[in-house]
Amino acid sequence: MRGLLGSRRVQRSIRVCLCGALGCRVGKAVSSNMDQTEEPALCNDMDPPEEPHSHNDVNKPKESSHCDVDQLRCHPSSSNTKQPGDVLSPSEMELPCDHPYPRNVDQSRDFPSSCEMDQPGDCPVLSDMGMSRNPTFPSDANSNTDPSPASDMDQTMNFSTVQKYPLPTVGSRKQARLQERRGSNVSLVLDVSSLGMVEPLCTISTPRDTILQLLRTSKRPLDASQLQVASRQTHILDLEYQQIPPNFVNATELNVPGHALKDRYKAILPNPETRVLLGGSTTEVEDNSYINANCIRGYGESAKSYIATQAPMVNTVEDFWEMVWQEESAIIVMIVELKEMTEKCVQYWPDQTDVYGRVTVVVNSVVSGNGYTVREMTVQMGSESRRLRHYWYSTWPDHQIPPAGPLLQLVLDVQSYRKTLCSPGPTVVHCRAGIGRTGCFIACSACCEQLEQEGQVDVLGTVCQLRLDRGGMIQTTEQYQFLYLALALHSEKLGEKDTNQSTDSISSQRREKEQENDPGPQESSE
Repeated sequence: MRGLLGSRRVQRSIRVCLCGALGCRVGKAVSSNMDQTEEPALCNDMDPPEEPHSHNDVNKPKESSHCDVDQLRCHPSSSNTKQPGDVLSPSEMELPCDHPYPRNVDQSRDFPSSCEMDQPGDCPVLSDMGMSRNPTFPSDANSNTDPSPASDMDQTMNFSTVQKYPLPTVGSRKQARLQERRGSNVSLVLDVSSLGMVEPLCTISTPRDTILQLLRTSKRPLDASQLQVASRQTHILDLEYQQIPPNFVNATELNVPGHALKDRYKAILPNPETRVLLGGSTTEVEDNSYINANCIRGYGESAKSYIATQAPMVNTVEDFWEMVWQEESAIIVMIVELKEMTEKCVQYWPDQTDVYGRVTVVVNSVVSGNGYTVREMTVQMGSESRRLRHYWYSTWPDHQIPPAGPLLQLVLDVQSYRKTLCSPGPTVVHCRAGIGRTGCFIACSACCEQLEQEGQVDVLGTVCQLRLDRGGMIQTTEQYQFLYLALALHSEKLGEKDTNQSTDSISSQRREKEQENDPGPQESSE
């Protein structure tokens, strides 16, 4: 019993000293380990360790004694005298010179003045603050405490359960390095040894490249019988037409100063790759070489079989005739009225003779028939003159399609006249915008040649080729269906022609055989 009591008193004395050194009361975690509840001791009411007493001294009242001033002294403030029960803050304590805690303690952190907390988890343990779990004081070596009770204390007291706010040790916090501040201590290493083994980057297709690739690869060849069936499948033709990219040109791609003054429509511009360049001068304000016209390929990939252009305007008539002379064109096909509800085209030819810039135009004759008018002209520049034929198809209704027969006849007449010329230049074709009716005529002409030469026709591939040269050719679904109807009609005529030729050939062969078998008139003998 006496040994147990002595051990408890030693525990109480050490607890009181620790409380005075740290400026707070002992937590509930240590008090809960004691068998009887006692009043917490304050810095100015601490009991030093006592010598073992006899059983008769157990119930004697305890005498309070102060901490040794050489070990630890409490300095109350001069302005406010501490009373029993008050708690000293860490800043009001003075530690001995040989104390393990330094005097220049960083007190910038706010510590509570008391450790009277309701839950054990409210105070961090000593290990969390970077301090040793079993601190020792230099004054313990000189104290009069019996070694045996101290040994009992080490066996019964568990400092891991003591939860306080100890004074932090200066320099205990490790300086954070750059990688630790970023949240990782993994070294950043760049391996450049495999850079030469990287596979080459794949080319990235832009929307423009995709459109051009589709126009170059779209094909649908049809023979004569398949063409007849396809011309009647209007819903399939409509879907086929809708899938053809229009390939219109953006104004930023053209990069021609002053071109807007020479365009009928802002959205219908010549493709830069195939546009016709005039020989005029170019300035920063205006490009005199500009005309809204493109060179169009015909059957057999001929580079300049046609020139598709817009209807001349008042300020572009001279440019139009300059282009006709420069490209040595012998045929002009006009598929528009001068006025359809509104002005569609200016009359760019004279009644007899007129001069347009450097070109003089003379009308020699006018012949009308078969739905179009033919004018024989002569164009002159200086001492040189050339013959020119002008076809004017004026029966195409506005926003509609004409009968296939008259337009097909116009196409065949133009082809026949072209074959009679020695070195004809490209055929100039225009409507109002230079893409709708113009596209129908050029596509019908190229497909008729393909049908005659190969016995099959690729309407889809031809239209895609036209749009590569000039955006928007064949402007509506109705025009696309009209093209199939005109080619189907031409295929029938070719079939009838072949049939008639075969019939005539058979008849002539039969007549020849009959003549061979016929001995002729015989002479009578007298």
